[in-house]
Amino acid sequence: MRFYPNILSILGEGQNVSKTFLAEKIIAKFSRHHRVVGLKITPHMHGNTANAQIVATRGQSVLMLETELHSKKDTGRMLAAGAERAYLLQTVDEELDLAVELFLNEIDDTTLVVCESGKLASQAQTGVNLFVRRLCCRVVSLDKKLPNKEHYRIVTFSGMDHDINLDHLKVVNHAWQLTEPITPNE
Repeated sequence: MRFYPNILSILGEGQNVSKTFLAEKIIAKFSRHHRVVGLKITPHMHGNTANAQIVATRGQSVLMLETELHSKKDTGRMLAAGAERAYLLQTVDEELDLAVELFLNEIDDTTLVVCESGKLASQAQTGVNLFVRRLCCRVVSLDKKLPNKEHYRIVTFSGMDHDINLDHLKVVNHAWQLTEPITPNE
């Protein structure tokens, strides 16, 4: 399993659980003092990519650079939050490793990455893994969704805010670290 200490991975219980909102808050906080790039990895081939520039392709994978700062797309929101750049990586699960390499060719090892992806943390080790769920709508058993849940900080979104103190996120030698204990809360 590959290790990407400069990537912070955000995944969630499903759609509309505030993954992108959390990514925006992290980017806004850390882009003041660090180079931060946003990355959205999806198995869905989006048709609404008019403002994105294709950077690289391999097999069924397409890496696109977001160019619209005020887009309502997740990558546009990452840019607006302060990301130096934001990418959309469309790929199938079988090509994820190679697709991530396409992306990594675009940045250097000192660049921090805030990545929204349902699959990356299950196929690679990242610096920090955050799993977002809504307080009101817990529909997924963590044991089913996260077989290794001890590697994730479970973040609950109340509808107003997340229950994570971003001061507990640190960057040491271009690597993400979480200074609070990871305690799954079901």
